[in-house]
Amino acid sequence: MKESNIAELNKLKIRKIIIAVIVMLIVLAAGAVIFYRFHISTQARLALREGKNAKLALDMIDIEYRAENKSVYNSREGSGIESGAQKRMNEITQQEGKTIILSYDRESRRILSMTYEKGRYKVWYSYKEGKDSWKVEYVTTVLDYSD
Repeated sequence: MKESNIAELNKLKIRKIIIAVIVMLIVLAAGAVIFYRFHISTQARLALREGKNAKLALDMIDIEYRAENKSVYNSREGSGIESGAQKRMNEITQQEGKTIILSYDRESRRILSMTYEKGRYKVWYSYKEGKDSWKVEYVTTVLDYSD
């Protein structure tokens, strides 16, 4: 074989290797994005389940408190939850997230809106027109300035 043919074969091999490396990097990047989205989705479903557990526990505690003519809602507390009810809810659910009652109807003894926050996930609950609605947000800090 001539030297020019050998040089051309080497160039073709190098091009094939470069193309293979580029394709592998693209596949790896796409796989990382897919894995990241799957991870976020899975963790969001977990946060939603925990938020629903917190709401269910508060509803159950509110039924217990009704017999004592008390309520789980306390507007003086930062979380909107009576301190004894908060402690009882933590015992029942054994969850690490933070629950806040945003609005409560004293007449129907119903939580109208609340949030449950765990890590970067925030679960919003609202009750309107006889329907429960749940929304999960992935909270991320874009900018953080401090003086």
